[in-house]
Amino acid sequence: MKLISRLPEQLRSLIRFPIPVAVSVAAALFFNLQIAGVVTIADRLGTEIIFASVAAFLAGLIAALWSNARPLGPVASVLTSILAATLLVWLQVSHGGVLPQELVVLLGLGFALMVAAHLRRGALVESFWFFNLQLGSAVAMASVALLIVCNGLSLLLASFRYLFDVPIPSTIYGHIWVTGATVIGPALAESVLPTGKPRLLFRFGGVPVAMAAGGSVDFCSRNRRGRH
Repeated sequence: MKLISRLPEQLRSLIRFPIPVAVSVAAALFFNLQIAGVVTIADRLGTEIIFASVAAFLAGLIAALWSNARPLGPVASVLTSILAATLLVWLQVSHGGVLPQELVVLLGLGFALMVAAHLRRGALVESFWFFNLQLGSAVAMASVALLIVCNGLSLLLASFRYLFDVPIPSTIYGHIWVTGATVIGPALAESVLPTGKPRLLFRFGGVPVAMAAGGSVDFCSRNRRGRH
């Protein structure tokens, strides 16, 4: 417990959601292997895996929020998240790919995420709206950070390839965006999910990342102008 208490606040926040983090890492590993050509699957199966991964992530997150709002131990909370994620994966696998149904399920999980932490006695309406305000802010800020990081890295690599003739495989961009969509974005959103007091994503490095990405692009642009 002392080791956990010494971790940075954003890492302690991620520890609250071990199953969603595990789902994100597993999805990133699988889809990166697919891009690299190590794993080959049909397009329809790939779509089903995408929906199953998103559903499992949301179900695990919902179960974790529901458990954290109750006097449950960490083991019970993890088991609840595992059960919820497994149930959603089983439903996806057993029913196959039916796009309208999958979208309805994801929409329902989105609404469940908004109320999961307040399905208890004594929950205040003000707390509910404040939670969802922070939840929306976390999703929006994580999306912006995802675009900044992935676009910045893509532009940086493209600049190196164009200016310095560095041989960069075309698949590297797919790895960047897949890793960003499966790990970076969800992790940033989870790290700033409400914990009873308002927190901003920029406190956890959004601005330095943006400045680094913008600075690298500006550096390459200056070098390009210098060559002309």
